[in-house]
Amino acid sequence: MSEQAWDFQLVLSTMRRRRRLLVAVTLLGGLAGAVLVHLHPPLYSSSTLVLLPNQTTVGATGPRDMDTETRIVTSDAVLGTARTMVHPKLTSEGIRGLVTASSPSENMLQIDARGTTAQAAETLARAVATAELVYENESSSSISQAEKAALDQRLSGLRDQLASVDEEITHTRRLLGTKPPTSPEALAAQAALGRLIAQQSPLTMQIDQVQSQQAGQSTSSVAQIIQPPTPAKRPRLAVWMAVSMLLFALVAGGLAALTVVALARRDRRLRTRDEMADALGSPVIGSVKSYRVRNTAGWSLLLESYRPSPTDAWSLRQTLDDVGAAPLLAPAGGQGRGVKRRQLTVVVVVPADDPGALAVAGQLASHTASLGVKTHLTVRQRHAAADALWATSSPREEVRTGLRVDPGRHKSSADLVLELAVVDRQQPVLPDLRRADAIVLIVSSGTATEEDLARVAVAAYESGGRFRGIVVADPDSLDHTTGRLLQAQRAVEPPMPRKLTGVETDDWRERDEGQP
Repeated sequence: MSEQAWDFQLVLSTMRRRRRLLVAVTLLGGLAGAVLVHLHPPLYSSSTLVLLPNQTTVGATGPRDMDTETRIVTSDAVLGTARTMVHPKLTSEGIRGLVTASSPSENMLQIDARGTTAQAAETLARAVATAELVYENESSSSISQAEKAALDQRLSGLRDQLASVDEEITHTRRLLGTKPPTSPEALAAQAALGRLIAQQSPLTMQIDQVQSQQAGQSTSSVAQIIQPPTPAKRPRLAVWMAVSMLLFALVAGGLAALTVVALARRDRRLRTRDEMADALGSPVIGSVKSYRVRNTAGWSLLLESYRPSPTDAWSLRQTLDDVGAAPLLAPAGGQGRGVKRRQLTVVVVVPADDPGALAVAGQLASHTASLGVKTHLTVRQRHAAADALWATSSPREEVRTGLRVDPGRHKSSADLVLELAVVDRQQPVLPDLRRADAIVLIVSSGTATEEDLARVAVAAYESGGRFRGIVVADPDSLDHTTGRLLQAQRAVEPPMPRKLTGVETDDWRERDEGQP
């Protein structure tokens, strides 16, 4: 659970530090969504309905396969004809992306067409429906061509037979008119005439049936548009733009957050007080928010009139107590008259590329002087990063009451001498530290790695000194550690209860009774 909580805290801390970047990316994503809708607004849509006839064969009818019919509508067989009916002429890929087809019921097609304008959408829907009618009628005609030919052939044969029978009947009747009624020839002709008349009626009925089949086939093979193109509509542009902006902003912000968190997991810089204390091997004795200084005027303002917040003032007071300056802060009358205070020398080590830590060194000197302690801020090891600080100094004048800033390391009668040593984090070099009363490292949260602090600690050790503690500049607001105890000390500390239930357990009873 603790590892999960720390991971969640790391995510929150990372996103808080990169909040400006995340907000900027999110806003850019929303702007990209708005630009996309402006360049490609939603299209108008219009629909039409086409009724297809049943599939017919000689003597049988049946429903159509509508899945196949919808695919035919979006194929080149129909769209190839439809794209020639609109202006400007569309490409094959272009018209395919603007037309969809569905089947709301049996033998019925719904054709949906889109366009940049209402007229374009309606025109395209009408053109596709017309092309479907042309295709369907031609297809139905080609499918029933063999059936029509068979019916025509049969009808022609029946008509030939009927004509032959009619001719035989006429010839027989002529023969009867030339023979005596009782003659054998007349009797034979009369019998033949009866047989021919009996054959005439079935032939006439068969011809009528074939003609009915032809008429039924011609009327049942016609597709028709039962609903013209509806008035084209499109979504409201404002709503569409708002939705697009929201989606693009969420996607952009989410991707940026994932990227920032992924990169943060590879970041080896220390951000919590416990991590920095463990890396240096010295406890954290103070945490102060830095005063941003960018030029000489800023340094002058900081040294002359710095007033910390109550929280920072108490943290600086604790820092002075930890380096041994508590007697200097006590009222002079409390020590007796005529008692001379011992001068205290504290070396303040600051990384060269850490402006926040350098500012906190000036804040410490300025605040100490405001407490009534004569303070002398001087240089222990000079670096170009602190040139703007030393440019504000005049050895003969006090920057503020009780504070002198002197880069020349002149002899001082101040109660507290703060010697500033600015070092490179990659190759730190420190002068002899054996005469210093205390050595303090000031470093900003999230600027140094474990290796950086270890190199500074080794440099101090080789110069004959050890760090009394660390002052953290600009601590992470989500860091709930103190850095007062090192890792070995935290390991032996009894865990504090996380939740009080009000129920006395056996372990607490044994502890209260003094039993092991």
